[in-house]
Amino acid sequence: MQHRTWGLGMRTIKTGLAIFLALMVCDFLEFQNTTLAAITTIVAVQPSLKSSVNTIKNQIIATVFGCCLAIVVAYYFKGANLAIGVSAIIAIMICVRLNVKESVELLLVTIIVIGQTPLDNFELAILQRISMIAIGLSIGFGLNYLIRPQHKYRLQEHIDDLRDAFEVLYRDCVEDLRRDTHLDKADVQERVMHLRDQIQETRNIYKLSVDSKLDYNEKTARDDLYLSRRTINALASNLERLVEIHRSIVLAPRLEGSETVRQIVYQYLMEILYNHQRIFEYLLKDKPFDDGMMKAFTCREVQLEQEMMAMMKTMGDLLPLHYWNITVEAERIMYKTWNLTRIKREINGEKVEYDEIEEHYRLQ
Repeated sequence: MQHRTWGLGMRTIKTGLAIFLALMVCDFLEFQNTTLAAITTIVAVQPSLKSSVNTIKNQIIATVFGCCLAIVVAYYFKGANLAIGVSAIIAIMICVRLNVKESVELLLVTIIVIGQTPLDNFELAILQRISMIAIGLSIGFGLNYLIRPQHKYRLQEHIDDLRDAFEVLYRDCVEDLRRDTHLDKADVQERVMHLRDQIQETRNIYKLSVDSKLDYNEKTARDDLYLSRRTINALASNLERLVEIHRSIVLAPRLEGSETVRQIVYQYLMEILYNHQRIFEYLLKDKPFDDGMMKAFTCREVQLEQEMMAMMKTMGDLLPLHYWNITVEAERIMYKTWNLTRIKREINGEKVEYDEIEEHYRLQ
């Protein structure tokens, strides 16, 4: 899409608008050299409200020290290059000591701009420059507050992409039950690592969404963001379950008489994939979800359990337990995902019994 290619998002538009407004206000006040106001505005337009508040707080602290140093440089050293360089070093040390490293850039700009202020009308020039910093921060934060950062749709897109990548890997791993040659171990590990990176990136977007609501309480809130967090966590957990499933698939023996159970396990895993897709269509796209699907799934688990028990009674070693481990880990994926439907139904105001899902855990 075009906004992805060119970076034309709301934050980009707000930054341009904030720069324009800051320059217009400074021109109206007949300030000289309004660059400082524009630069300060850029700093204030952050991807979330909480980061904007923290940035402004840190910038105010850093600006106070920067102005003090710059005034000394301008008044006593007449803006000498060496004095500006030494004050920049001192300013960086102060920022590091106060743990406001993100304020270094604006602080150095402040020192340079104010430090080179001519002594003619010195007080007025200093007042104008400090006013420009205040104008830039105020306009940047004001725009961010009025047009609040929205990450909802980007978060949903990332969750959907993450779900799709997980399901593709899941299908490929499950197909190893029917292949004579298994997937390359290094390739599987690389895809798992990529999915973990996707999970972290999605969590970062979730954090931006939370930080865009100043009064949001993650511990008590039960809304779409809460569902998104639980969904991301479920996908992260399911990925680790899938790693265990594939490991057991690779180790599971192809013994005489095990093909029937192997086929039943394969069908069970593929049905989980189908149910996983239907559940996420409900979670992300509000498509109808039939609980009867899960009741039918539970009935087929009974058949699987009986087949597994019968097979293991005839085996003289523990290798067939790999098939049991496959189904146990797969069941965890199924019911952890199904649990998300309960959360969404509760958010929608439906009454759901807490043991409605847990009672179906049969194989563990």
